[in-house]
Amino acid sequence: MRKIFSIILAIVLAIGTFPLDVRASTQNTERSRPKVINTVPRDKEKYLNPEHLFQRFPTETAGEYIEGYYLTVVFDNIENGIKPLSNYPQGITLNIKGESENIVDSTKEMKIKEDKDKKQLTLNIPLREKLKDNQTYNGYIPEKIIGNITGDIEKTGNTEYRWSFTTNYFPKAERLYEGSIVESYDWRYPIVIEGSMFHENTYVEFKANTGRIYSPDRVNVYDGELHIYLPRRGLPVGLYDIIISNGRGYDTSMVYGVFSVVEEGDHIPNEEYRVNEYTNLGIVKEDLNSSKTILELRSRHIDKYYLEIDLDELMGSDTWVRSIEYPVSWSDNLGELVLKSKWTNVSIRSLKLHGDADEKNIELRVGRVEKSIAEILMRKLIGENIKSNFIEVSGSNFDFTSLTIEIPYFESDGRGLKILRYDEELRKFEETIAITEFIDGKVKGITNKPGIFVVVE
Repeated sequence: MRKIFSIILAIVLAIGTFPLDVRASTQNTERSRPKVINTVPRDKEKYLNPEHLFQRFPTETAGEYIEGYYLTVVFDNIENGIKPLSNYPQGITLNIKGESENIVDSTKEMKIKEDKDKKQLTLNIPLREKLKDNQTYNGYIPEKIIGNITGDIEKTGNTEYRWSFTTNYFPKAERLYEGSIVESYDWRYPIVIEGSMFHENTYVEFKANTGRIYSPDRVNVYDGELHIYLPRRGLPVGLYDIIISNGRGYDTSMVYGVFSVVEEGDHIPNEEYRVNEYTNLGIVKEDLNSSKTILELRSRHIDKYYLEIDLDELMGSDTWVRSIEYPVSWSDNLGELVLKSKWTNVSIRSLKLHGDADEKNIELRVGRVEKSIAEILMRKLIGENIKSNFIEVSGSNFDFTSLTIEIPYFESDGRGLKILRYDEELRKFEETIAITEFIDGKVKGITNKPGIFVVVE
């Protein structure tokens, strides 16, 4: 019985060992094939500076070099005697994602380097041109460009390899909020730069007029804005340029003393506003010299199909003059802007830059006019019974196709009401097409012109 058991055990061991030997042989054969273990740029690398691919190689003539832009590809598992099958990058490609043009220069020789232990082989692959900014590139290494020239290429040729990476780009700064602060600033409250082309590695520096560089505590990128938290230890009093960088060689400067720190109690240069709130729509500022509140609308809202803003919620219901301001290009067109408040509801269609505008910045004023102006206009309406506040829908540098305005009326049963529009250029009132909404207690008017509106009986 013991003898039979020994025979069975020997058979089992023999059967179990045979596949393992075959598998090990297969694995060794696969392991012997060269494969890519590293590239420059790396796979999935982000924000590459194309200048990092520039290389110089010495020639046989002393003091002379071959230079240009090269990809670097490193192979592992190189057995003794395995070499590139050609000195030229045949079949190797690099192209911008979505395009077919190959940037690898197949007319130039690769620069080949083998390490002393013959475990790795490095190919420096020539490119026809410097890579472009803000692009995704796809690279491809085909099979069997590496192998044993005297052996079986099917067994020793390299495996194929694909990889991709993206190149860097310059940041774009469009607007700085709060260009001046006092030396005892609140470091918990950021200054904001609006723009585009920022990314996770974007950083900011402040360059004093002495040349010294100061770094903020931190910089957060949020939806096209840089939120910059100033140093807790404080910036010295003085003027500063702001340097915004996406990495070495990708700097944008806001220069000539664009930012200042002033002594406590000093007048802040050009300081006319106080920032009330940062919102998703933009920055709300209060004019220190008047009863006007300003919304500096964020650029991502200026070309929407529809935008609705509750002015009372944003600026307070007791604010007299409400102004919406934003930079704009010729192509921007705000399909419908709806502004709501207890004083008036306004719908403006196809709001865009005026064809003869001197500057690409729209200012739209919507709300009650100041008391001094209302008193002047009342004297022009002698004989009319005024039944509402004077409501301004005006501004500069804009056009629109139509304007619908709703104005609440008071001390009236709603019969015999009409809306008059005061033309600020012609300096006279004219009647606007309107209907009375008795249930809501409002008169709704339609026009294609801005002005100052009032309900009369």
